[in-house]
Amino acid sequence: MRIKGKIASWDNDKGYGFITPNDGGKRIFVHIKGFVSRKKSPEIN
Repeated sequence: MRIKGKIASWDNDKGYGFITPNDGGKRIFVHIKGFVSRKKSPEIN
């Protein structure tokens, strides 16, 4: 499943965070393995 949104929080040490979907709704858990490019850490917003 692919969801577009903004990263609301991110824990670099644990490799996960939460995304707020663009179309509204609850925040969604995301793991670093869910990203295509893992060369740099995701940033909030």
